[in-house]
Amino acid sequence: SGQPPDVVRNGRPTPAQESGEALILTFPGIRMHPHSNVKRFVCRIGDVFAVTIDRSCVKYLQYVANDRTQLASNVIRVFKKSYPSRLTPQLDDVVRGEVDFHAHCLVRLGVRLGVWSKVGHAAPVGDVDVLFRDTNDVVASPSGERVQVSHTWYVWHINDHEFTPVGRLTGRAKQAEIGFVIPPDEIVKRMKTGRYEFFCPL
Repeated sequence: SGQPPDVVRNGRPTPAQESGEALILTFPGIRMHPHSNVKRFVCRIGDVFAVTIDRSCVKYLQYVANDRTQLASNVIRVFKKSYPSRLTPQLDDVVRGEVDFHAHCLVRLGVRLGVWSKVGHAAPVGDVDVLFRDTNDVVASPSGERVQVSHTWYVWHINDHEFTPVGRLTGRAKQAEIGFVIPPDEIVKRMKTGRYEFFCPL
């Protein structure tokens, strides 16, 4: 298993992130995804991205929110249904599909690394009312031992500054999404296998 993502709190959002304006992204000297013809692009809430699962199918995710309480990172909604790669589904149908999971990530980093590519834009369906969970026990102790069962979990909703301590995971908190800022490759691993590969205590 890989190392867990860094967990940092109270990052300062940029003015663009704070106001919800579009992100203008330029990567000089960066080799972009083969399906991307430009190095400068706009990324807005509602944008839909395709992820290649294998040679014959793709899945989709949508940028649905920014969470100022988690480093002003992006929140994505990942859809469960896979589509034949030879087809181009209507995005309005895609975003009405069954949701697999939500996660914090950096959408622009996924594009930069070529793990997903923008395919269009659609209005997000419904509210983005997601409960996330986090703990400080994801980092190994000085002795190198990992906490297998954490008693310091806390939960929160997007842009809710009231983090609620819950101790050990039970009930609804046990079903909350992991609230770390997840690396793009781990997002894709979960889309393919149903789970992240990094270590996380129970």
